[in-house]
Amino acid sequence: MDDAVRRTLRMIRRNAGLRGYFAHMILFAIVILAALTSGLEWRLFWPLVGWTIGLFLHGLAAIGPGQFLGGAWEEERLRSLSDEGRLS
Repeated sequence: MDDAVRRTLRMIRRNAGLRGYFAHMILFAIVILAALTSGLEWRLFWPLVGWTIGLFLHGLAAIGPGQFLGGAWEEERLRSLSDEGRLS
């Protein structure tokens, strides 16, 4: 396999991971809102703590520990702000 095909497959896998992570976040937010509006019972508290930890770990796996607000993210953010003209 050549380099372009490997990069394309890596991007497809990464996008699928990010899509799964964002779906996980949306479902988590819906459940949290439903729990808060219906009155959070104590028996629901500990599973939500575990789910929060799982969501955090899923985010690290999907985004990558080095890319989670790391140097590459900062450079990309500065470049996008510069391109938008929001940095002087």
